[in-house]
This record gives sequence, structure tokens and C-alpha cells, in this order.
Amino acid sequence: MITTLATEIKELKKDMKKEINDIRKEINDIRKEIKDVDKQTIMTQIEIAEQLASTSDRKAMAADSECKILGDRLAALEDGCRRNTIRIKGLPENRESPNPVKFVAEVFSKIIGENFKSDTEIAAAYPKWNTDPDTFLKIQS
Repeated sequence: MITTLATEIKELKKDMKKEINDIRKEINDIRKEIKDVDKQTIMTQIEIAEQLASTSDRKAMAADSECKILGDRLAALEDGCRRNTIRIKGLPENRESPNPVKFVAEVFSKIIGENFKSDTEIAAAYPKWNTDPDTFLKIQS
């Protein structure tokens, strides 16, 4: 009976060692899986960060481009505000032809005595009744 009991204890001990080794193996396998998941998580986070950086760069470039366009438009508007203006006063009403720019070119040609190039030197000519009743044309060049 003692021999049987000792044999059973040895078998139990052997089974327990086997069970413990199996548990250790499972724990090691789980550790490996956790490391793999950590690596995948880190890689995914890096990829997301790179995508966000790329998107930010594209948005920054688009904003720079838009800023340049708006700056150019602002410069053009400011340049347009700085044009020279000539006011002709004292001309009777309905004196101009249907084309005010052509009329002004003809008047200037008569005054100057040369052929005045209306298409390149006069940007706009129009009646200006609102601010000064004596002003007939406001010419911007």
C-alpha cells in the first residue's frame, strides 16, 4: 500500500510538472503574441502619424499657395487704387460720344496735337455726376 501510494504520488508529481510546463509554454506564447500586438500597434501609430504629417504638409502647401494668390490679388487691388486720375470740368452735358474712352482720346489728341493711343493709355473713362456736378469725366490710367 505504501508502495502504491508512493507510485501514485510520483505519477501525480510527474503530471503536475507536465501541467506546469504546459502552462509555462502557454504563458510564453501569450507573451510573444502581446509583443507582436505591441509592435503592430506601434507600427500603426507610426503610419497614422506619417499620414497626418503628409496631410498637414499638403494643407500647409495649399494654404501657402492660397496666401500667395490672395497677396497677388491684394497687390493688384492696391495698384488699381493708386492709378492717376484726371478730372475734366466744365464740359457741357451729352458732349461725349457713346464711347467715353474714345471721346477722351480724341479730346487729348486735339489738345496735345498728336495721335493719342486710347487702348493702352486710358484704363477707364466715365461720367462722374455723383460727387461733383462740374466734373464730366473721370479718367483713370
